Amino acid sequence: KATVSVLNWRDGVMVTGPTPAARTPPSARAHDLRAHVMRRVPTDAASAARASGGSAPSALSLPSPAPLAVSVATAPQSPRPEGFRILAAAELFGQKANLELPFPAPPTLDELTVLAADVFAMERAVQRRDDAPMGPMSVAKLQVYDPAAAVWTDLAADAQLSDGCQVYLVQEETPWHRETDAPIPEPQQPMQACLPPAHDLAAKANALFHEADVNGDRVVDKAEFTRMLRTLRVALPETAVADLMRPFAGGAALSLRAFAALCEDHPTLCECLYLRTREFWTGFRLKQQRLGAEAVVRALQGTSTEHHARITRARDQRSRHQQALAEWETEEAAQEARQAATSQEIDGVRAAAAEADAAAGRQTARLEGTRHRRDIAERDLHTLGQHLDGLHRDVEAEAAEVVELQEEEARLEQALDACRQRIAARRARADSLRSEQAAAEASMARAVEGMERWELKVLDEE
Repeated sequence: KATVSVLNWRDGVMVTGPTPAARTPPSARAHDLRAHVMRRVPTDAASAARASGGSAPSALSLPSPAPLAVSVATAPQSPRPEGFRILAAAELFGQKANLELPFPAPPTLDELTVLAADVFAMERAVQRRDDAPMGPMSVAKLQVYDPAAAVWTDLAADAQLSDGCQVYLVQEETPWHRETDAPIPEPQQPMQACLPPAHDLAAKANALFHEADVNGDRVVDKAEFTRMLRTLRVALPETAVADLMRPFAGGAALSLRAFAALCEDHPTLCECLYLRTREFWTGFRLKQQRLGAEAVVRALQGTSTEHHARITRARDQRSRHQQALAEWETEEAAQEARQAATSQEIDGVRAAAAEADAAAGRQTARLEGTRHRRDIAERDLHTLGQHLDGLHRDVEAEAAEVVELQEEEARLEQALDACRQRIAARRARADSLRSEQAAAEASMARAVEGMERWELKVLDEE
């Protein structure tokens, strides 16, 4: 079978390649908006519920933070397979899809993103609208649901992933994609694209019928037949399609028998549609293989760059270690030389210590004599101290007497200053009296001279 390439694990290494085995659908009912060859394999819990006549657990709406407002479906309570599983959900053309992604061990964020984008690419190919492009899914960020807090949080570290956790792929807004508040359905197994091999016309007609019957109602109407032709790039106008279907269905939908009859009447068209369908899925598989290989190459390139950087750092570290070792050896040689010099110094110190011990003995003898002389000197010093105390007392008495004499001298000097002031005052008084006496004598002389002149004048007059 030709199967779509998904990421597998071999010996702990993620590689690309076909899935190990194709899963068989549980029933002939095809999923809405999916081709018959694109059916899902539901979880064990859903299969058990259908087998027992019951229904699978219903979706449970939980509050979600802005800007992502989605709901989480209750996961089926079934025995978990071996390994590690993650529930990945995404918005595909107005509908939520929730797929169970198996891993042999806890994956990294890059591994989860690559596998999720690869698996959801098949979903996009089947649910793609006629006006939507065939480009890959553009994942803006990942969010993980926290059941304890009932909130979505951004997935930024590998440690946030746990077995059975619910992850949501937030895509970039485009004219063909916009996030909605639709609830997330219960998880299902990823679809697998395959077109069974056919060697005769009846088998090819049967495969083409199930390929065209996208809604699973076991008939192919005009819209489904036209869509298959347009998908396979077979240019037929609608009138031609109606004329082609009218002889076998009277313009209504084609059953499997009518579709097989149409293919028998137009074997070239049947062969063309069959070959183009196989070519379509082969190209899709090769494209997915190429995308997976490119992702692996990018991862290996990043790993190679990191390894080169580690090797460069290891070489630099080895160079530093070698340089440090050379420095240590040089330091060790210098240390040995210093130890040899130190040993010689120790021998010299030991000889000097012996001489010092002999000198210490002689010094001890001298010290004993010195102690005796010191005792005598201490007694003499004590006697001198007593004599000095007496001298101090005499000096203190004489000092007190000197102070008294100085005070008496000061009083006498004060009295002498007072006497000198009185003498100076008396001298000044005597000088004043002498001046007055001289003035009086001069006045008397002038008076006597005037008397004499008057007497002479009187005598002359007489």
